[in-house]
Amino acid sequence: MRPTILRALIAMMLAGIVVFGAAMGVSAQTQTLATFEAGHSFEAGDHVISLVASTDWASQGNRSLRVNHGPIPAGSRFVVRVAQDLNWVGATHVLADFYVPENAPHSYSAALMIQVGDGWTWYETNPVPLSPGENKDVAFRLDTAEWRTAATGWQPGATAPLTGLRAYGILVFSDLSEPGAVYIDNVRLVRPAAAEGAGEVAAGSGFAHEIRISGNAKLTVVSQPKEVPVGTVDRYAVSMNPASWEVEATGDHPTVVTTTDMDGNTVQALVVSGVPSGTNVRVDIGGVDLSDYSEIHIDLKLLSGSTPLGMQFVLSSTPDWYYDTQHFPAAEPGEWVRFVLKPEQFFHPSLPGHPDLELVNSFAFRTFAADADFMIANVYFVGEAGETETVTEVSRTHEVNLFFDYEPSEQLSFRVGAKLLDPDVKLGLVEVKGSQGPLSLRAFHNGTASDLGDPLNLFRGSKYFENSTTGVDATLLVGSATAKAQYVRPSSNDKDENRVALGKVDLPIGTTASASAIVANQSNPGKDESFTTLGAAGKFSLGSVNVTTELASTLRDEDKNLAWMAEASVPVVEGINVTVHAREVGRNVAMAYNDHQYNGYGQRYMDVSWQILKDLSAGLYLQNWYNADRSYDALMHKLSLNAKVGSVNLAGYVETERTKSATGKYDALNHDRKSLKATAKLFNVFDVTGFLWNQEKKTGEVESSLVGRISFEPLADTTVSLEASRNRKDKGLDPTQNVYAKVARKIPGGELSLAYGKRTFNDDDNTIETWETAKDYFELKLEINF
Repeated sequence: MRPTILRALIAMMLAGIVVFGAAMGVSAQTQTLATFEAGHSFEAGDHVISLVASTDWASQGNRSLRVNHGPIPAGSRFVVRVAQDLNWVGATHVLADFYVPENAPHSYSAALMIQVGDGWTWYETNPVPLSPGENKDVAFRLDTAEWRTAATGWQPGATAPLTGLRAYGILVFSDLSEPGAVYIDNVRLVRPAAAEGAGEVAAGSGFAHEIRISGNAKLTVVSQPKEVPVGTVDRYAVSMNPASWEVEATGDHPTVVTTTDMDGNTVQALVVSGVPSGTNVRVDIGGVDLSDYSEIHIDLKLLSGSTPLGMQFVLSSTPDWYYDTQHFPAAEPGEWVRFVLKPEQFFHPSLPGHPDLELVNSFAFRTFAADADFMIANVYFVGEAGETETVTEVSRTHEVNLFFDYEPSEQLSFRVGAKLLDPDVKLGLVEVKGSQGPLSLRAFHNGTASDLGDPLNLFRGSKYFENSTTGVDATLLVGSATAKAQYVRPSSNDKDENRVALGKVDLPIGTTASASAIVANQSNPGKDESFTTLGAAGKFSLGSVNVTTELASTLRDEDKNLAWMAEASVPVVEGINVTVHAREVGRNVAMAYNDHQYNGYGQRYMDVSWQILKDLSAGLYLQNWYNADRSYDALMHKLSLNAKVGSVNLAGYVETERTKSATGKYDALNHDRKSLKATAKLFNVFDVTGFLWNQEKKTGEVESSLVGRISFEPLADTTVSLEASRNRKDKGLDPTQNVYAKVARKIPGGELSLAYGKRTFNDDDNTIETWETAKDYFELKLEINF
């Protein structure tokens, strides 16, 4: 589909809006998100014992969601959350009705949370106090710069994007560590037509018969100097045949896709999913003499998560394996990165020197940071470049998403999406949702599947062909029990990819316990493979103790077909809460789409939080993590401290992880990390951050960084951000400087920004992304929501 067709499509949509608007004559005010008449799709988070579609109280209809919770530690909260593809562009509020039992000994407050983007970044609003009895039309503002997120140290000060929403939920805070219940009903989204005040919103005529077109557009232009060779360079292309590549722990092979590489060329790339942490993705080269070549080039794009992952590369030359143990460059989420490797970067654990490339058998990469999905392209051994020249490279990326929504009633809605990628238009999300009595249904194409919702998270929808899934899910209310079912398959209709069918029944047992029965089937019609997992989970509260358990097993006669977990959380004394957790996950019990791709593993941890004073808290986290054969066995401890001194917020931690060595002791350092951050608002104008960071790696390198940041608004709707850092890759090396500056201007429906350089750290301030200022690097970005 070409841009001319896109313009015709937009014209037809606009004509439809005019026709339907004239015929119906209804002005949109609120959109109902949840009423609980046909059950619910919410997941129970920490401290929640059960979720019940209850007739005890309702602000609209006959039912509300009763959240039975166990003891809530001081300073903590419970969360109920639903993962859906959402479109909140242009909305200003979310409204919800609450009921707090009149005799409740708690003082409650509520907040809204959302998760945004491919990294599912978490944002939450400031809490709103709840009074005993009915609390109608509790408003959570969306169009505010007072959101809390990890980037602000969970203090107000962030602006949440309302595009790419993946989930929303309700947080409820309490001041008393005792079990209780809170009711939630009539959750609504408010559009600008009703944004004059919550009272006017509540009195509105509703959302019936609305047709709406919305979307977002992004344009990014990057200018940076680049050295390019003069003339041609000799290259040896590594095979991109999926059969030549393998994930060593699982034996899986990549899939082939056609994509655009970082140079703007259309190329065949490989996608490899669910790569376990520490596992090689290896390509067989076949013993080729490549001694005439001086570099290895590989383009990688991280397809999972929101945090850059440090990479290690491995080269088999002659019969020996050589490792790049010094660099650990980072793969970036959602962005191509070209890694240029030289033979002198590789070392053998016991042999002197470097590989000579006379007989190259294989090449591999891996990350120890987390399980991950990658896209691979342009793998070459490259000869001497010879003379080079410096040119200014200007690159442009753009994306336009359109959404067409039609909601003839609160019980039925339709959505069709389109995505404009230069120069074609692709079909986006197609979704139909409806409910009748106790039954609700959702059918979708090019969407995201729902999570199973069990404590072990045996299936995560976001891990299953995110935004490229076709399926149907259903929820049925049976008395106080809720039954859920889902069937999903890849939207591409590839027979060599897995299909997943899930079923779950949640049954509350009184107000202090709940039980769940689970069944999940994963099948592959192209390979004639299928297996089924059965499980049960339970939650209960005994006085001040919350207990969560789950047991699951795969119905096949193999080893490692059992998974279990048990967790207990208890406030030991006033202000001190302790959580202990144990789990074992067999390789063959977990589905292919979750957080358990470790070829089987075990985990034990204890998490202690201590609210010492109102403005002083501390935490202690102890963990033992090991894989199935105990070839990797690590102990980690982390001590954290948070304080507020006057107007200054302080946050610091010390974290050390050691692995078990051949001596049987945990004496092999994996990493030792220290961090101290101070934030303050000076003169009620300048947001100032000072940040010290130090890390000793298992290679012996000691990395350090000193970062200073300041941001302010010299003009209305204009923000200036400045950052300078002094960084050292090792204690014996000279320090480098990094400078970053950004000016951002809010415009109607979006933002226009110009940046020089790149930030030193990632958004979570736990990984250095840029050691030194990128010379003459400029980035112009325009984003508009409509």
